[in-house]
Parts: sequence; C-alpha cells; structure tokens
Amino acid sequence: MPSPPPSPAPGPRWAVLLRRASADPGLPQGTGCLALGSRPPGLTELFVSPLVAGSSSTGAFVRNPFVLAADPSGILLLSGSLDGSPERTSYFLCDAVSNTVRQLPDIPKYGDTATGTAGLIVGSDRNDFMVAELVVPSSFDGATAILNCFSSETGGVWINKSVAAPFIRFPWCTDRVLFYMGKLWWADLSQGLLASDPLSAKPDLDFVPFPNVRPTMMSGRRVPRDPSSQRCVGLSGGKVRYVVITTRALVPKIKLWTLANPETSEWTLDYELSLKDIWDDPSYDETGLPNYVPVFALFHPNNPQVVYFFQREHLFGFNLRIKTVTECQPNDIGIDDASYNSVLAWEVPPSLVISSGPLSGEESQSPSAFDRIAASFSDACDRAIVDMEFRQFTRIALADLNKDITEEKRIFSVSECLSLCYFDDEANTKKIEYAHLNFCAQSGSKKFIVFAELAKDVDGCNSWTLTSCEVLTKNFHGGLHDEEVDVKQSKRTRKRKRSLYCFACQAELKHPKGGFDGGHAAAATY
Repeated sequence: MPSPPPSPAPGPRWAVLLRRASADPGLPQGTGCLALGSRPPGLTELFVSPLVAGSSSTGAFVRNPFVLAADPSGILLLSGSLDGSPERTSYFLCDAVSNTVRQLPDIPKYGDTATGTAGLIVGSDRNDFMVAELVVPSSFDGATAILNCFSSETGGVWINKSVAAPFIRFPWCTDRVLFYMGKLWWADLSQGLLASDPLSAKPDLDFVPFPNVRPTMMSGRRVPRDPSSQRCVGLSGGKVRYVVITTRALVPKIKLWTLANPETSEWTLDYELSLKDIWDDPSYDETGLPNYVPVFALFHPNNPQVVYFFQREHLFGFNLRIKTVTECQPNDIGIDDASYNSVLAWEVPPSLVISSGPLSGEESQSPSAFDRIAASFSDACDRAIVDMEFRQFTRIALADLNKDITEEKRIFSVSECLSLCYFDDEANTKKIEYAHLNFCAQSGSKKFIVFAELAKDVDGCNSWTLTSCEVLTKNFHGGLHDEEVDVKQSKRTRKRKRSLYCFACQAELKHPKGGFDGGHAAAATY
C-alpha cells in the first residue's frame, strides 16, 4: 500500500469566527462553506454562495448571511434574508466539512415573524440535527411561548410546540443561543437565560437569572442600553460563563461567574479584578495598546481562565488567573463593529482544515473565485485523508481498550472524534512520527474521553503502532504547545516534570500525566 501524502500541519482546533459571513458570487451554487483564517486570535471568515440550494429548483439568493451557531461537528446555522423579501428572516444549514449549504423551509404561520434567534443541536451522527426557534410573548405573565422546531426526523417540515412561559418582568430580547447539557439556552443579557429541550415531546421553559443584576433593572421599566458592551455569556470548559465589565467605579472591574447549578440558578464568582490589573501588566504595555476600557469579545472555548477583548483594531487574550496577556493580534473589524456579537468561538472538527488567508494589514490580492474553489477541493481531499486516518486510529485504540473486557462488562464504542495532532520527534537517532488524538468512547450510557498515541518510523515501516491508550478520568491536562516553560525550576526538576507533559499539542488536546512517548522536548520546534 503506498504511503499517504504528508498530513496537514497541526492547526488550531478552534477559530475566532466572524459572525457576519460574506456572500461570494464567485462560488457556485451549493458550495458555500469556504473558511479563510489563521490561528486565534486571528479571525476566520466564512464565504457562502449567494445562490444556495432551497425549496425551489432555481435556488435562493441570500442576503446578509449571519452565523447564529457553529457546532464542533462542522455544521453551522445561519440566518439571512432572501432577495425580494428583505423583511423576512430565513435559516440556512452550512456543512463546512462537505462544503454545502441549503435553505430551510419557511416556518408556516410564523414565517413572517421569525425572530432570527434559533439555536442548533447536532447529534453524534452529523446527519441528526435540530433547529429550534423560540417565539416569546410580549408579556410573560401566564402566557405561552412557541418553539418552532425543524429536525432531521420531522420529514422536512416545521413543528410548533407550546411551552408555558415563566414569569419574567421585562420583555425578552434574545442576544445569543447556546447549546448546553442537552438543552438550548436563549440569553437576554439584561435578565438571564431561558432553557428548553426542543427534542422533548412536552418541553418546559426554565428561567435562570444572571447574578448581581442591578436593582434599578428590576424595579421599573427597562433602561435602554447596549448590554453587550457590559455583559456577555458563553461556553468555556464545558460550562456556562458570564462576564460583566462594570464601569460605575472610578476604576472599572471585570467579574466572571460560572453557572454551578442550573437547577437552582446558582452562580459562583470565579474572578474579580480591576482593569488596572490589565493596564499595569508589563505584557499589556508591550502591546502598545491604550489604557481604555476594552470591548469584551469572547471566551476561550477550552480554557475558562482566558478571555478575549477588542481594543482599537486589535484582539487580545488575557489570563484572569495569572493576570497576563496571552496573545495580541491586529484585525480589520473596525472600532465601530467590534463587539461581543461580531465573533464566535468555533471548535472545529479534526477533519476540517481552515484555509490560510491573508492576515490583516498584508498587501496581497484576495484569491480569485477559481483559486478558492480549487483550494476548497484540495482541502476536502486532505480532510478526507485525515478523517480516514483518524477513524483508523480510533479502531486500533478501541481494540486495545476492549481486549481485556469480559462479556459481563459493556465494551467501548466511538461516539465522537475530538482532536488530532501529528508531529515528529527524535528517538535514538531515529525520526519518529507521532499522532496524538482524543475521542469520546461510550460504554453503555456513560461517555469517556480517551487519549491515544500512535507512532511510526519515518524512514522505516509505514504502519502505525499504538504506544499509549488511556481513558481520561482524572489527572489529565492539555498540551503545552506555545506555552512558556517554567524556567525558575531546577534543571533536574524540569527534566522530570517535562516527561509528564506534551509540548507538541495545543491545550485542547487532553493528555494523561505521563505514559506516552512523544512530545516531551520543550525546547523542540514542533
């Protein structure tokens, strides 16, 4: 069997996605998920064809495409208006892996009043999905809300479900929709979250208020303001996080809460620091940015200690625990358009390769439509090869996990592919290629994250050999690629501790502490 082409270089497993996509006339109908971007905090932009597959044989012309949700499977939910019906909101499903986009049918009865704030649920099978839109009443006092649901199981039609609305003092205005713990969560940054399971035959609608809501907001009419400039909600590290930038004090403060218990609406305050802590840090001074109140952008999807801000024409990350800037990069969003609603943190699937585009400030012409289409086919081929190899690796790892399991115990099966990283290392004068990967394995009703390492001799045998496979239940950590090594430790201590960590993989790829062979050389250039 001939050796496969060189694997794509390990790239970011998440992207800072611009929510406002670009309709590109150079893309043919149905080819609409070409993403150009760079490593976070660089921006990734989505290009879609203005003529997408719809209910009519000629397709539909979409205007102002906007990303509502970006699932780790590579499925994205977009809203937009159709040519000739600018007042009507339509929904589109975009598959970034297969490079296809299609319009969903209009919602019967509610088609002219679509809120444009639908959420997306994708099952373990990428073809199993649910799109749900919440239509809320003007008054929540004993009223009924409507869930408009469209799924792969409804035969291509929308289904309306009535839900009892909880008591809420002010009219609801959805700013963002999250998927968490099997439910969709509609967020009004002035009040809280509305949670519902649209997959349920008789769904409920629960209200979770945000912590530390100002009394003036609960004692009269709603104060007109832009809540996204002060309050933000998102997912990080598998939990709901809520950030507030308060400007009432002489020195503004940042507070970050975690939703500890959705059933009791309990929030825990994780971090509270003043903006002076940011401005006084030498790492911030090195960026050359001014000491102005920044605009909150997004949460790091895997590291809840790190948040991102817009400052002038830059996007920078800040670690709230150690109080230091993690990265900073210019962008071309513009001061007026930079906001929490302008970007999303998108965890991309291992099989998706985001094409590298020109960075902000580089003087280069945009690629032609033909070049972009050719690049998309090339990327699709690379993705297919990586995806096949990923699945081969999981089969090898599962065989190892199941070899000692008795018939009385449930065997493991793959439920989801997560992360994959290739890199080379030197071992006894031999060049070894390694693959580190994470996938979800299911045993009965329980799911586990699995780490596996495979290796092969670059100059010798082309077959991969499993060198480590472990179910991660405790004492695991992310990769340390691009992280600073603690130079204050003694040389002997550093050598001992480095054998426990991987410096070749990004933080989102989880490893056991030791027990694997590659990636321990902190000084290497991976």
